[in-house]
Amino acid sequence: KFSKFVYVFVLFVMVMPIVGNTTAVITLLRRFSLYDTIWGMWIKGFTFANSYFLIYFAFFSGVSNTYAEAAHIDGASYMRVMWRIYIPLASKTISTVFLLQFVALYNDVQH
Repeated sequence: KFSKFVYVFVLFVMVMPIVGNTTAVITLLRRFSLYDTIWGMWIKGFTFANSYFLIYFAFFSGVSNTYAEAAHIDGASYMRVMWRIYIPLASKTISTVFLLQFVALYNDVQH
């Protein structure tokens, strides 16, 4: 039930326009002395309200549950299943999204 709530919440945030939050973010970054740094640009760019959430959701929805069931039968915990089965299966997707985000955020830095 919680995952459905999170999914609906993220879709709601993606649909609702957030207007006027740029000044608050810039004020916060200046207060922490991160305004004109690459770390500040990365912090400003971290958000779950973009299309990459939908890419991850589609990928993990398409992964078969039989891997997790077999691991649970063998005695694996949920965290072990995630780190030993799901994350290696998603490594190409994770690295592709990381590379795209890295290039986009790196190009935002004004030298």
